Amino acid sequence: MEAARLSADGQSNGLVAKQLQVSVRSVQRWQRVYEAPPQSTSEGRVPAGEE
Repeated sequence: MEAARLSADGQSNGLVAKQLQVSVRSVQRWQRVYEAPPQSTSEGRVPAGEE
């Protein structure tokens, strides 16, 4: 994910948002999802799209 890579390179959320032409809030949401541990369903499988 480009936003996570740019943030990991030390760029501010504002600069990442500007480069990707999105809001700073979107960058913050993406970071939270990227940094969160994977969550399993009750059946022990990872939800679709999170593989």
